[in-house]
Amino acid sequence: MSPKTGDTIWMRCEVRPGPFSNERFVKAGDWLGFVRLDALYEPIETGETWVLARIIEVSEGSYQAKVLGDALKGSTIQGSLAEVTTGGSVQA
Repeated sequence: MSPKTGDTIWMRCEVRPGPFSNERFVKAGDWLGFVRLDALYEPIETGETWVLARIIEVSEGSYQAKVLGDALKGSTIQGSLAEVTTGGSVQA
């Protein structure tokens, strides 16, 4: 099944402590911002995990997704549909 606009996917990210106990500072590709703990695959304080993102556009083998959080830098992330598995996670 091919990913489509509106699908939710997991994207690899780096996590650091945020200003509040229920959120983290996240870097996913060129995206930097804050996300709530429930948007992380593992609610870790520091390290690597996966963050939820919603596909907002699909075209010619690529996608644009928006991380489910508050962006400080970068509003969307672009990637190849070849990186998205049928389980809804991104390999890169």
